[in-house]
Amino acid sequence: MTFHIQEPAVIAFANKATGAGVFGTILGWAESSTFGMWAGIFIGLLGVGINLYYKRKSDKRAIEAHNHYMSKPVNPVAPPSPPAEKLPPVEVLDEFEVTK
Repeated sequence: MTFHIQEPAVIAFANKATGAGVFGTILGWAESSTFGMWAGIFIGLLGVGINLYYKRKSDKRAIEAHNHYMSKPVNPVAPPSPPAEKLPPVEVLDEFEVTK
């Protein structure tokens, strides 16, 4: 049987694990407990590692989606622009008049 874990749940857990690791490190240091301090550092680093792993995975997916989007033609059925002789005439002014 294969288990499929949803990434947002893992990322939320990793964020909480990082916070718990920091809290454990501070608590271990405050109580002068060497084991508590090292356990907190380990849990914090584990949370950071999980966050980095899933962030890289998310970045790769975003790059692939961007490349796929950019590979499509912009407007394959664009109508041709009208020839210059069919454009309406432009009125050219010789002088600029200021009216108040």
